Amino acid sequence: MIQPDSTFRKRACIPVGRMILLAALMLAALGAVADEKKSGEPAPLKPVKQPVEFSHKRHAEFGLECKLCHPMAGGEQAGIPQTADCLNCHQDSDSSTPAFRALFEHAKTKKRIAWTRVYLLPYFVFFGHKGHQGAKDGCETCHGPVATRDLLWKERETSMKSCVECHKANQASISCTFCHELNQ
Repeated sequence: MIQPDSTFRKRACIPVGRMILLAALMLAALGAVADEKKSGEPAPLKPVKQPVEFSHKRHAEFGLECKLCHPMAGGEQAGIPQTADCLNCHQDSDSSTPAFRALFEHAKTKKRIAWTRVYLLPYFVFFGHKGHQGAKDGCETCHGPVATRDLLWKERETSMKSCVECHKANQASISCTFCHELNQ
């Protein structure tokens, strides 16, 4: 019987470590594609129901600015108001009315308001509001005419394609590391 020499075996076999690395890279790529597909779905044109009734239109009619309820902590992420923030203005509102019932229930039980996210980006995308504040239309570029609406919905896609198109149209960087942390 003829035995293959040891150099043939070395060349013919892929080391186990390389196979594991290749499999891990393939899984990471598939996960990225899945996240991209989830966030890249067309923007639904139906309002998002929230746990506490809230009208952006009504608050805008009183002349309140977005940053009163959505402060920019360090300029990167817009804050989401919590029960105490709402009660700064509404502590004397009638808790028996449907508009305020859920708010006062959260206050009584000291529960955080679990707002339903309208925009959600994949974990590997870095988005900072600070860098986008200079856009020619401001917040409305991505969020639409919020001040004219009682309820909100996802105004634009948050897919890579949509972001790259916007960056190109506004002559912003399309370098991978501009929006993605590649060391994760």
